[in-house]
Amino acid sequence: AAPAPAPPEISFAGGEFRATYAGATTVVEAHALRRLCRCAKCVDDATGAFNTPAPLPPDLAPLSLTRAGNYAVAVAWSDGHQSLFPFRSFVDGYADRPLRDAAAASALGT
Repeated sequence: AAPAPAPPEISFAGGEFRATYAGATTVVEAHALRRLCRCAKCVDDATGAFNTPAPLPPDLAPLSLTRAGNYAVAVAWSDGHQSLFPFRSFVDGYADRPLRDAAAASALGT
């Protein structure tokens, strides 16, 4: 089996996140990505519904982007918020990637 592509390369410039994966680039505006945050402050734990969002500052930007393994990026925002975004939640095609190679699948009996 062919190896899975490397995790996406994530960058931020001009108010947009760019995620390059398997030769394609996904572009997401900063406010749009922040609205995808599923942390306990942003989403009701009991219902899974998004809480009423506070207005975001117009100059919202990431202070840092940190890869979390091969599955997510952690973002520290300029307004003090912290988010963890699984790549599959905003990178086109990432949810379709092979999750494990044939040997691992065989060892797991799947």
